[in-house]
Amino acid sequence: MTESFTPPTPSIAPVVPSQPASEPRNLQSAELFQGARVVEITHSGETYRLLLTRNNRLILQK
Repeated sequence: MTESFTPPTPSIAPVVPSQPASEPRNLQSAELFQGARVVEITHSGETYRLLLTRNNRLILQK
């Protein structure tokens, strides 16, 4: 008798929106950039770039 092999299916957790927090989440820009000047953010399948300028300003580009 020959047993068939079924490869394991990778488990991908669905993205479930969390309940709104009573306080907005606060992140330090240094945590996001970690020494870089550009961070890419994916939202709803679109990629955005968060840029840190020479004047220490933030710019979000689509």
